[in-house]
Amino acid sequence: LATMSMMGVTQMPASGVQAMPGLASEPPQKRMREGSSMGASTGDPVKDSLVNRVKSFQRQGEQNKQLWCMYCDNYLGGVRDPARHDSSKLQDFVEAHGVPEAPPRDRMGGGAVASMDPAKDKLVNAVKSFQREGEMQRELWWNFC
Repeated sequence: LATMSMMGVTQMPASGVQAMPGLASEPPQKRMREGSSMGASTGDPVKDSLVNRVKSFQRQGEQNKQLWCMYCDNYLGGVRDPARHDSSKLQDFVEAHGVPEAPPRDRMGGGAVASMDPAKDKLVNAVKSFQREGEMQRELWWNFC
């Protein structure tokens, strides 16, 4: 707090976030890019399956995520979104690194929620249900993030 007062920050709002003097007072809004593949189908079931395998592989741990990132940096021009690569490139990665089949996805197209923490699962499902209520709810969640 002493450092903050030297920098001209005199009050801490209830949110706990204080703007630095001379800077914008609100953080930038996150927005979903147009044409993004977040949960969307590419129209090619083979490619969709490979994209889901790579994404699931990354979720299995930091080491797997780093492996995908290194592969992208070395062989795919640094583009880390699997949906932005063709099936043959994804197949090469899957075969070279023994990526297992992805678990089945839920009926809404999102990943199945099943962690070892029932309280977390309940919160995640509540957020997903809230977002499914409509565009306004999705936008509220995105703005919050």
